[in-house]
Amino acid sequence: MMYLLNDEERRALLGGNREGALTAEGPSSPVTTQPRAFKQRELEALKKIVKRTAENLLKPEELSFPSHGPVSPLTNVKLTEILSRPGPTHEDSALMSSAVAQMSESIKAFKIDTPKDLILPLTLPQ
Repeated sequence: MMYLLNDEERRALLGGNREGALTAEGPSSPVTTQPRAFKQRELEALKKIVKRTAENLLKPEELSFPSHGPVSPLTNVKLTEILSRPGPTHEDSALMSSAVAQMSESIKAFKIDTPKDLILPLTLPQ
């Protein structure tokens, strides 16, 4: 003898009505309130985290490190000044050029012709 389940029993066994599941009355209405509410809560939580992080990044705080002493705080003005720069300044370019020149002089002084010659002495134990 076979026992047919009614809709309530079927839902209880399946753990709830699934989207697009067929019932005796036809296609059931999908249950979307819980997933949508969860996504909304998750989105709100993420927005709060982003806002709190941005506020903490932009808030000037006194920082001090024992070895270096006090460090100047990063203020909103300084941050916007850094972000508004189109690219490296002339000072930055000059420092980079100087560093490249010093490195190339060092490579010539040690008579290094290829990067392989530079890497092998650094990796092999002496």
